[in-house]
Amino acid sequence: MIPLAPNKNTVNNYKTNLLNYINKRRAGSSEISSINTVLNSIEQNLTLDDLIVADYGKLLSLKRKYTKYFKTLTDIEKKDRIKSLSIFLTYYKEFSALYGPTLMKELKIEVCPYCNRNYIFNAGDRRTSEFDHFIPKSPYKIFAISFFNLIPVCHTCNHIKSNQISKLLSPYDSSLTINTFKFIPIMQTVNKYDIELRETNKKDKKAALNLNNKLRLKELYSHHSYIAEDLYMKSQIYQPQYLQKLKQVFFNTPSIMSPTESDFKRFILTTYGDDNDLYIYPLSKATKDIAEYFGLYQKL
Repeated sequence: MIPLAPNKNTVNNYKTNLLNYINKRRAGSSEISSINTVLNSIEQNLTLDDLIVADYGKLLSLKRKYTKYFKTLTDIEKKDRIKSLSIFLTYYKEFSALYGPTLMKELKIEVCPYCNRNYIFNAGDRRTSEFDHFIPKSPYKIFAISFFNLIPVCHTCNHIKSNQISKLLSPYDSSLTINTFKFIPIMQTVNKYDIELRETNKKDKKAALNLNNKLRLKELYSHHSYIAEDLYMKSQIYQPQYLQKLKQVFFNTPSIMSPTESDFKRFILTTYGDDNDLYIYPLSKATKDIAEYFGLYQKL
């Protein structure tokens, strides 16, 4: 899993565009007023503006308050609230169709943050990504348009995760770093490996297990075992002296224009390996982690 950290301009642009869309609806202003009345019942002074940009930690707090609030209602009141809050699903469906491609372009995320296997970039004015509602929108309609509840993912991961949330870490969780989890090669026979996601801190062991099981990462990466096998062979062949000679040839080849250290890493690893590139290239996280495990990355 890759952590997500959008810049403030992207978040603010999302809120501005979303509120403009709502206000242009025939009953937009009255809808916002009704929504704010309900939100104020969940948390004092909570508004739609706040809900749209609430960070992930705040959303979890509001989720608990939302559940507590509904327990105080009669059955008739619950039906009435559920009906009135269904407008959030309408907002999401219509606005994501209009603004989804623009949002994906601003996020600059081209690979699924859950699996790091599949591209999710735009194809012209159409997007290949889907938005996973980390807190499911069916039982928790009010979070259907909250920025930090919308995870841009591939169809495979969105389908597998479905409405699961229990004990999973969100890419927007502030405790998640690029190194919270690492892909590890597990030797099966000589030069044959499986790939598994492991925690780097014991406190995250359950979260790693859930990612492997609930997102089926171990099963998915069983189709990419060649990564570990290739990197192991490279780690044995590319010894420091050989790499140094290869680097000299690489940087002195006239037809390679303005080569960089990053280019040389890509040449050896067959993908970019810098942390900032993990959002752009499929399988780059597994490649970097396993190259580090075998000591190859450190040689570059």
